Amino acid sequence: MNVKLIVSYDGTSYRGFQRQTRWSNTIQNVLEECITKIFEKKINVCGSGRTDAGVHAIGQVVNFSIDTKIPVIKIPELMNKRLPFDIRIVDAQQVRSAFNARIDAKRREYRYLFYKGNCEFPGIDRFCWKLDNLFDLKIAAELCSNLMGTKDFNAFMSSGSSAATTVKTIYNCSIQKVNEFNWIFSKGNFQLYELTVEANAFLYNMVRIIVANIVRVATGQEDKHNFLEILESKNRKLAGKMAPANGLYLTKVTY
Repeated sequence: MNVKLIVSYDGTSYRGFQRQTRWSNTIQNVLEECITKIFEKKINVCGSGRTDAGVHAIGQVVNFSIDTKIPVIKIPELMNKRLPFDIRIVDAQQVRSAFNARIDAKRREYRYLFYKGNCEFPGIDRFCWKLDNLFDLKIAAELCSNLMGTKDFNAFMSSGSSAATTVKTIYNCSIQKVNEFNWIFSKGNFQLYELTVEANAFLYNMVRIIVANIVRVATGQEDKHNFLEILESKNRKLAGKMAPANGLYLTKVTY
């Protein structure tokens, strides 16, 4: 049977999702070792996308094929007993034999968290990027709207990408204040922001480069007209440094 898993993980201690021969501490390696022990046979998993070192997920999708009498509904419990605390199996389903988590994905959604102000929760910097300058939400929202549609995002792609094309379609790009968790993080001048991007596919480091450029404009470090010029230039060198990995989450994959 072909099994589809929804996986959530804290990527802080891992060298990304994809299996590596040099390093054992990748999400894919850990998942495959766990599954192999349960079913007592070598199993390879296919992921919907490769998250970089330090990037988190609450909606990563993987699939694998296995001949077993174990009910699929039991797989999350069996795996979670063996997995480290920072990787959880949220759901398991039996899917058609031809299903492939990567190839069949139609849309992927990422969210990026960052904050301004003082935080009393000591662990927040594992999961969010701290900004040092005042942040203009209205300007950031305007820049987000400029990204929607089908465009060439070559300027927002790091070298080393194997993408067949740099033209991608962004269906949603938006930003908002998040106030639900203020009681955890701070009693003072703390504000959490969430930037959401959904597209048919993403280029290497695309979201982190987009976030960094939006933040630079919204914090007054660059003019907003530069943002559009960078996008239209298709020149990665003009886009500057990317945002850190710790604020990025793969949140949803649509099939």
